[in-house]
Amino acid sequence: MRKLSHKNRYLLLLLALFGVMLLAPIVRQTPALSHMLHFALTLLLAAGVYSVSSERKHFVAAAALGFLGVALIAASSIVAERPILLATLLVEITFFSFIATLMLSRLVREQTVSADTILGSVCVYLLIGVSFSFIFMTLEVLNPGSFTGLDPANGLPSEPTSFFLYFSFITLSTVGYGDIAPLTEFGRTLAALEGIVGQMYIAILVAHLVAIHTMQRRESLADDDTNN
Repeated sequence: MRKLSHKNRYLLLLLALFGVMLLAPIVRQTPALSHMLHFALTLLLAAGVYSVSSERKHFVAAAALGFLGVALIAASSIVAERPILLATLLVEITFFSFIATLMLSRLVREQTVSADTILGSVCVYLLIGVSFSFIFMTLEVLNPGSFTGLDPANGLPSEPTSFFLYFSFITLSTVGYGDIAPLTEFGRTLAALEGIVGQMYIAILVAHLVAIHTMQRRESLADDDTNN
């Protein structure tokens, strides 16, 4: 019963992540639809809580952060004040970093490679990008003009989520087109750190999954030989 209750938890999280990523640029072009992005973020928070709900202590901590995040998202959609925006960003950074850490710790303890393991690995990678996007957005709120390529030139755009999601994932994947770039030393350091984290994650996790798969294969062949 326990396994059934957590079936497809990573698939739901992955769909929620892609939903936010695809909706953000649409909302950027049509600011009147900003409530749709807020709703998508709320669903993403819920999916994040569900993904770590197998252990009670993790579920309680994630649910508390998620509830606070939903409340702040609702408040920021009504009152667009800088302190509320900062509080929302900090809670989102904490929440998504927490979820990514819990998922990663579970993945490295896995003894078999399954579809769930692959989906979880992709989710962690995307959560890293989402977390850094909110970190970059926080930096811009605290120090306007930290990034070039934003529109308008001074201050945050009316809906900045798509800008920073784009910049974060371009940085995480080390593509770096250069149309948006950090102008401060701290911003450059964060961008470099994200690029390093992205490359290390892919290299280490792929090696780990290959090692597990190889072990599975050997055990399967050994069982076949024993049965024969």
